Amino acid sequence: MLWLAIAAVSLVLAALLLVLIRQGAGPQITRATHQAAVSCEALRAGGERVAQAAPDSFPSTAQAILDLALRDQAGTEGGFWRSGAGVVAYAFPTYDGTGIKRDPPSAELERIGSTAQRALDSASLVTDVRPGLREAVVFSAWPVSAQQRGLAAWTLVRVPLIGADVINPLILAVSLLLCTVVVSGAWLGRLLARWRRKSDALQQQLAQSERLATLGRVSDGLAHEIRNPLGTMRMKVENAMAPQQRCVRPAWPARWTRYWRKRAGWRPWCPACFHSPSHSPSNASA
Repeated sequence: MLWLAIAAVSLVLAALLLVLIRQGAGPQITRATHQAAVSCEALRAGGERVAQAAPDSFPSTAQAILDLALRDQAGTEGGFWRSGAGVVAYAFPTYDGTGIKRDPPSAELERIGSTAQRALDSASLVTDVRPGLREAVVFSAWPVSAQQRGLAAWTLVRVPLIGADVINPLILAVSLLLCTVVVSGAWLGRLLARWRRKSDALQQQLAQSERLATLGRVSDGLAHEIRNPLGTMRMKVENAMAPQQRCVRPAWPARWTRYWRKRAGWRPWCPACFHSPSHSPSNASA
């Protein structure tokens, strides 16, 4: 569970770092340049139909082509520029305001004209970037066809920029945080691996101790089973080899002996035989 949490945090930080890097000026301008070139190519392909249309239907046909080509390109505005006449058609279908914006940007007319004129002179796609503090503007222009000399399709994409003094500290902070998480995860993994090795060693020692204890109990029981018969056998051997003891009567004084003899055959008490003097029935009857 802990590893999954560390992996999830690392992925989130990596994704955040990637997003921050993409928010930099360079990647955004690159994407905007590609988008402007693709949109300009679509306008150039549609401009060939404009060249084949009648002069009186040119404005409506050009507006229809602009609306169709730019409606799926968010933030892209464009039109047609003619040498000597300037912007002859303009549309901004994805404008945030109400409806489609039809009036060309007056602040950008000079840059639009110079880019379109360079495209006509080179007969190829021309892309220009005007950097700024808050936004960068990308211009693209492409000649429509050889039949319509002096007519060029152009597109314009505005790129809002995040200041380098804001984005760079964020990238640095997220990078340091990601490195901290990765290093902490690596250190924790190494520590857990060491604990696991020690735990395995302790389990092996415990298992060996249990085996030795079991062996000791078995040995003790076996020794007990062997010792009991040996003790019995030893006792029997000792009893068999011991000399037999005879009952030795104590030396009684002579006068005591005579006294007992007078008492009809009573024998003195024999302490060696552990019995009292017996009295025969014959003597008792006498």
